[in-house]
Order: sequence, then C-alpha cells, then structure tokens
Amino acid sequence: MNAAWKNALRCHRPLLAAVAVYAAAVFSEALYAGAGAQDLAAVARYFVLSATAMAIFIVGMYAGAGAAFLLTAPKGQALNYLDDTAKKYVSSERFAGACLGFVILASGNVFLVSKSLIAVLNPYSWDIDFSAWDRLLHFGTFPHQYIIPAVNRLDLGWLLDRAYYGWLIVMTVVAWFCIFADRQLHRRLRFLWVYFLSWALLGTVAATVFSSVGPVFFSAFIKSAGNPYEFVTVNMQALHRQSPLLADTARRLLLRWHDNNTLVDPNAISAMPSMHIAMCWLFVLYARSFGKAPFAAALAFCAVIFAGAIYFGFHYAIDGYVSIAAVSLLWWVMGKYIDRHHREPEAGA
Repeated sequence: MNAAWKNALRCHRPLLAAVAVYAAAVFSEALYAGAGAQDLAAVARYFVLSATAMAIFIVGMYAGAGAAFLLTAPKGQALNYLDDTAKKYVSSERFAGACLGFVILASGNVFLVSKSLIAVLNPYSWDIDFSAWDRLLHFGTFPHQYIIPAVNRLDLGWLLDRAYYGWLIVMTVVAWFCIFADRQLHRRLRFLWVYFLSWALLGTVAATVFSSVGPVFFSAFIKSAGNPYEFVTVNMQALHRQSPLLADTARRLLLRWHDNNTLVDPNAISAMPSMHIAMCWLFVLYARSFGKAPFAAALAFCAVIFAGAIYFGFHYAIDGYVSIAAVSLLWWVMGKYIDRHHREPEAGA
C-alpha cells in the first residue's frame, strides 16, 4: 500500500468505522425484529443492484474518458500515455478517497433497511401531535392550505412531481461530484460526515423515535381522529387522472409494501424528519463555498422540494424545519471537528 492510500485511509478511518458500526446496528435490529432469510436476501439483492448500477456508471465514465484520451493524445504514443496516466491515477490519494467515499455513500442503502423496521420497533404515534404543531406554527392554518392553491393556480403540480423524484438524481450527482471532483479535503470530508450522520441520526434514530406517516397517509393509519388532509389526497388523485404522477404511484406502492408480509422492503413509510429536505439543505451548505450561483441554485432546489413535500403530503412542514436545523447543527459541529483533525492541505489541491 503506497503513501497516498495510507493517508486516505488515515483521513477516512473514523468515518469508515462509524459506517461499520451503523450497518452492524441496523442489521442487528433487523434480526431482533424477526428478519428471516427471505428478508435478508431481498436486502442483498438491493445492494447488488445498487453496486451494479454504480459499476456500470463508473466503467462507462472511464471508458469514455479513455476513448477521448486515445483520440486526443499524440499519434503513436496514446497507449503509453494512457497507461502512465491510469497508473498515476490509481495510485493517487484522489482515487483512494473516491473508493473510500463510495463505501461511505453506501450507508444510505443501510438506511432503507432501518426505515422498514420503524413500524415494528416503534409503531407510528406522533402524527396527531405533528399535525397540531404544524397548524399552530402557521397561524391556525395547515401549510398545504397555502401551498396547494398557489401551485394549482400556477399549474406547477406536474413540475413539482418530477422535481421531487428527480431529487435522487441530484443527490447522486452532488455526492459523486464530492468524491470524484472536489479536491479540498476539508470540504469533502465535512460533506461525507454530514451525509452519513444525516442518514444515521436523522433517518434512523430520530425517525424511529418520532415515528410518523405524514399527511397523505394520515387517514390510513390514524383512526381516532378526523382527516384534515383529505384535500391533499383528493388533489393528488385529480392531477394523476389528468397526467400520471410519480407521487401518486409512490403513495399506493408504499401502502402496498406496508401491508405485505415482508419485514424489510426497499422503502417504507416515514415522515419525521424529512430526508429529502435534509439532503437538499446539505447541498445548500455544501454549495455555499463554491460561489453565489451554485448556492442560489441549491437554495432554489431546496425550496422546490420543500414545497413538493407539503403539496403531495409526504411530510409535515415541521419535518422540514427539524431537518434544516439538525443538518445545520451537524454541518457546524463537523466543521469544528475537521478543523481540529485535518488541518493539512490535500496533495494536488
């Protein structure tokens, strides 16, 4: 192992250890909750599918880069230049950091297992409280009563739907930019730490403690109270009849997964806190150091996702407020931590 790989391991070791502990804890929870061979096989298939998608992208990316290099290198020397460049890159700290970064990004898949266990470990119980707090915070009016009429008046429902589910693509692009292209060690480690801690602390621990289903599922799970969110579902179904919505498809799919006999599904129902908004706010904090234009774009995207979460009823507004506050705190804490432990500049930065 060369010096570059040793240094990358030294920088990422605490984070890798935290990811390992998190994964072990979640799978221990799954076994405690009664997960059997069928459940674990389903999880394994999902991880293989995710890894395969990543591998196809990486191979394609490097094949394209190699082809471009061969076409532009001096005639007769292309293969030698390509071989030398590849050897230098693979032995570099940048490549080592990208490989280790992939392991850390995979912690988001572990979250999907923990999310499936929420209803078993702590049955949904907070929705009535969150609904009341939402109304109190917004001057006696539910947030969707502001958002839905405004969005419908501008005819932006379909756009919000595509943006809300395009979030996964944006998250992937930002995360991969971080590990492949960001040469500032401090900023890259800060992003990776907050990315991981958001999934582990917010998406797993907080989501289990404050188990809730969200407005669009309110009537399906909360039988002791009236449904103040009927308009949310009616509005979504009306739009879906005009033009198919990913949101309505997801709503029906999540309910079907909840009602099946499989303990661990690829996804499950959970509202508090909102990981959509948590990740978007992380993008905002990360983009701020790249200049005004990236910061403004990230902020606008976060606002769109927040509006979509309320419009489609997957989250209470308070879910988003908590996510923004928590991610801001994690970003500040990890900035202090990395200031103390990683002062040295990265080679080649």
